Amino acid sequence: MKIITLQRAAVCADCGAELPAGTRARYYSADRIYCESHDEKPAPRKTKETEPLFQDDSPDIEAWIQFLEEVREALTNLIGRLKR
Repeated sequence: MKIITLQRAAVCADCGAELPAGTRARYYSADRIYCESHDEKPAPRKTKETEPLFQDDSPDIEAWIQFLEEVREALTNLIGRLKR
């Protein structure tokens, strides 16, 4: 945790207060910003219950499979060229 001066507006993760740019706030990560006046929060431990497997903004699984197949093919070609 560190105290920062916000470069852009944010919302307190605890009380939902609007924090305008220029406000000093406690910063843990981009989605965990707290009013400077709140008691210091310990960083929560990440567990399987708190860490979803896929985020809402994650690409669909078919796109990932296609991407990984292309990476595998490129690596196989590279290994073949290195063995020559």
